[in-house]
Amino acid sequence: APTVALCLWAALTLSAVKRTVFIQSISGRKLGRISLYDRLIDFIIALVSAEVVLDALQIDFGMGLQSIIAGSGVGALVFSLASKDLASALVIGFIVQAWDAFEVGDDIHLGDGTGGTVKKIGLVETELQSFDNVVQRIPNSQLTNTR
Repeated sequence: APTVALCLWAALTLSAVKRTVFIQSISGRKLGRISLYDRLIDFIIALVSAEVVLDALQIDFGMGLQSIIAGSGVGALVFSLASKDLASALVIGFIVQAWDAFEVGDDIHLGDGTGGTVKKIGLVETELQSFDNVVQRIPNSQLTNTR
C-alpha cells in the first residue's frame, strides 16, 4: 500500500511540476503545441503509474506485460484499419493542435463563409462561436481542407 500511495503522489507531483514548467515556458506566447505535449505527457505518466501500481499490488493477468503490450499494439492496428475515418480524424486533430495556426479565443474565417471565435480545439472537431452567438462544431478535416 505505501508503494501505491508513493507512486500516485509521484505521478501527481510530476504532472504538476510539468504543467508549471510549461506555463512558465510559454509566458504570453501561443499555447498550441504546449497543450498537446501536456496531454501526451500526462497520458504517458498515467500509463507508467498504472503499470507500477499493478506491479506493486502483484496483480497477475496470467501473461507477461510484454504480451499485453504486444496485444494492445495488434489491437490498435486492427482498430485503426477497421475505423480508418476515425483514425484519420484523430491524426488530423493532432496536426491541428500542433499546427499553431489558431488558438482558443482567436477569430477565424473559413473559405466557405463560416467564421467565429474558437471556443475549443478537440481531437476530432473544433467549436466556433459565430458572431451571432451560435456555437458550431467544425470537423478538423474541414479546417485543414478549407482556407
